[in-house]
Amino acid sequence: MSSTREALERGAEHHRAGRWADAARAYAEALRDEPDNVDALALLGGAARRLGRPADALGVLARAVALAPTHAVARLNQGRALLALDRGAEAAEAFGAAIAARPGFVEARLGRARALGRAGRLDEAVGEAREVAADVAGTGTPDALALLGGLLVEAGRSAEAEAPLRRALASRPDDARILADLGACLLFEGREEEAAAVWRRAEGLPDLLPRRAALARNLGLARLAAGSPDAVPYLAEAVRLDPADPAARLGLADALFHHPEPAPVDGLAMLLAALLATDGIDHQRIERAIRGVLATVPGVPAAVATGAVPATVADALTAHPLFVGWLARTIVAAPGWARLVARLRDHLVARVLAGDAVPIDVLEALALHAWHTEYAYDCDVPLPTDAPAALRALSTPPAPGVTPALDALLAAVREEAAVAVPALGAVTDATSALVRAQYEENPYPRLVGVHRRPAGSFVAMARARLGDPHYVEPARILVAGGGTGQHPIGVAAGIVGEVVCVDLSRASLARATRVARRLGVDNVRFVHGDLLDLGPDDGLGTFAFVDCVGTLHHLADPLAGGRALVSKLAPGGILRLGLYSERGRGEIVAARALAAEHGWLPTADGLRAARRALLALPADHPAAPVTASVDFYSQSGLRDLVFHPCEHRYSPTQVGELLASLGLSPVALQHARPDAERLYRARWPDDAGLDLTKWDALEADHPRIFAGMIHVWARRAT
Repeated sequence: MSSTREALERGAEHHRAGRWADAARAYAEALRDEPDNVDALALLGGAARRLGRPADALGVLARAVALAPTHAVARLNQGRALLALDRGAEAAEAFGAAIAARPGFVEARLGRARALGRAGRLDEAVGEAREVAADVAGTGTPDALALLGGLLVEAGRSAEAEAPLRRALASRPDDARILADLGACLLFEGREEEAAAVWRRAEGLPDLLPRRAALARNLGLARLAAGSPDAVPYLAEAVRLDPADPAARLGLADALFHHPEPAPVDGLAMLLAALLATDGIDHQRIERAIRGVLATVPGVPAAVATGAVPATVADALTAHPLFVGWLARTIVAAPGWARLVARLRDHLVARVLAGDAVPIDVLEALALHAWHTEYAYDCDVPLPTDAPAALRALSTPPAPGVTPALDALLAAVREEAAVAVPALGAVTDATSALVRAQYEENPYPRLVGVHRRPAGSFVAMARARLGDPHYVEPARILVAGGGTGQHPIGVAAGIVGEVVCVDLSRASLARATRVARRLGVDNVRFVHGDLLDLGPDDGLGTFAFVDCVGTLHHLADPLAGGRALVSKLAPGGILRLGLYSERGRGEIVAARALAAEHGWLPTADGLRAARRALLALPADHPAAPVTASVDFYSQSGLRDLVFHPCEHRYSPTQVGELLASLGLSPVALQHARPDAERLYRARWPDDAGLDLTKWDALEADHPRIFAGMIHVWARRAT
């Protein structure tokens, strides 16, 4: 027997025993005698991946593939190494090459299914895993069933996932991966006690560690869907273990939005800093959680309560690793904290004017925050005419050359000014013209934060919402009223097809276009026009899904707008509608009445006057809660919140009547509050949850249940 063959056999023995370092040494020994031995290269690459060195593995496997492009094991291990580097699309190609070289290669087929799932092609991944599971049925190998169940959970098809997971578990009752996915499946189905029993079986098992990140993510997302605050520590652990997992990052941001004051989480400040540094996240969702961390800085709670900012507190706060990102990427949305930022700005201005050094990144962050809020706050320390440019940027748009970040802001403004947006035609409706004028002057929202979920996420969400595992992703979606792009860009990121967004404001659409380009979302098309002009002859075609959230209630005749939207729906298509709740906007109604009483105008000075007066209201005033809205803290936001020229509000019963008038049937309700459905089920346990008159009765007892909007999905008859 040759020395090369002996070394390969020793390596194989170590390989079978899981002694990867010993196996790698044996394969390397074989290569010393035969540097081009493809078997040794393929196996060494596999061992390197097992040792946690996927990049090194790819280098070795590239040699193997160059020598023998159809070597099935080399291609298999190449796919596995690419998958370990989160290069799902390339991994799928490598696994495909392994299958072509060895038809029926089960390990490669399973690898390809995993890779397709990682690439966001979940329907294809599920189909591949289902075929493999059928082909190996009866062999006693549960891998395909376990993978199929896990992919179905990830795709939001938990009702289908339970059967294959339980069959896999029958063969491997202590497999932590299967237990983790089955627990998530049961929790998504609302069977919390069964899920808890399954997860208890997984605790402490040796197989848990390699799957710990995925386990933590699945548990966290499931707990988030259930409205539980313990979603935060699970998702925090998932991000720590796999910082590149977008589902874990977005899930953690969402969990912190719903539960901004979680139980103590180790390293939360570092995790928040990582989220702030990541594009494709709506950073406003973590702003309250950031304040919670900053509140641990000595002296800050007193400064928030009193507005007095001693020098020691100013130094400690501005030195905190979250401070710069907090101001640069969010709008501070709480009265005491907004006052703290204003007083801190005064303190730093006074220091600079006195000749003291202040870090330029701190001044830059304050200037960016001032831009986001449109200079909403008055500065008590006057600036001399010869003040440094970095200080002038705290009160007026910056001049070029102050800092790179402010120059980037100016470049963004110039880019928006140059954007050309195609139009449906002139806006002729009088009320629409007034609404358009508002959003041309104050595009909304001012700060555009997009949750960029991966392709495939929209259909997974829709399937879960509709309870239909066979719902097909629409090839095209119409978004009616997209503003500065936060919603339509988020929708476009989650689908493979095209999103067409129609909005009244060219300025808003120019900003949306710029943000979409920056995020690399190229499947969204923006069109300027009035949704009242949508119809069979507008050249846009029909859509299987029409999205209209926060727009219809700003028309003089919402029913006419609804008819225009229905004209764009294909037979059997779905309209997602978001409408203001009469009860849920009690504080807004009170604030609008106060604005009318005082005669405040939606000018810069009028908005500042309104803000000061609303902040000074006693806590028991009906309009006082308006200061809890993030929109209160920017000029554009406050104008949209309190000064809109046209606003209709609805009860759930009235929403049902509107849908009936449009020939639509409700098929799902979407709730901002995780406890909404639980409250409904507690009162009507056997009801499908689509009776809007019952939701009306529930809202009467819980007026904040639709504090944002009433979101309903409705289907057009086929």
